[in-house]
Amino acid sequence: MRCSARAARTCFILGNFGLVRDIKPEGWLDIASSDGAICDHWAEHAASWWALRDRPNHQVWNFADLRRDAGPAVDEVAGLLGAELTDSQRATVLRRCSFEWMKEHTARFDPPPMPGVRVQDRSPMVRRGAAGGSDELLDGAQQAAIDRRCQARLKALGSDLPYAEWFGA
Repeated sequence: MRCSARAARTCFILGNFGLVRDIKPEGWLDIASSDGAICDHWAEHAASWWALRDRPNHQVWNFADLRRDAGPAVDEVAGLLGAELTDSQRATVLRRCSFEWMKEHTARFDPPPMPGVRVQDRSPMVRRGAAGGSDELLDGAQQAAIDRRCQARLKALGSDLPYAEWFGA
């Protein structure tokens, strides 16, 4: 299974800047794969949080695990906050963590609009609610190039984030 993170990053960047019609995925891939570009920054960001995963006040989850069962994550966050949720409160949190609720309230999850970008020219932040689907925008060679770039950057940073396991690379 291919990870939608590749397509999501493309959609997010192009959509947030209202450039979906102006820059094709191939052009974005060239820009994103250059030294110091988004693939490198993503790896630095991911590695920085992954390095904190064993601290008692930090948690790191991947999207596929959260989609499969958000309950354990909700329980862990409540525990970290010292909150004791009633069954009703837990059910409300889980409902609001659902794709269906997020899709219904998509404006709450969109980043702030960029100056000069019309709302109708932006891509939605909440798209499908499923891992996979990067082949909507990128072919296998392009996906593999992003995987290689991200994995190389993680390795250069000394990170053991399980990229291949999480993203099917």
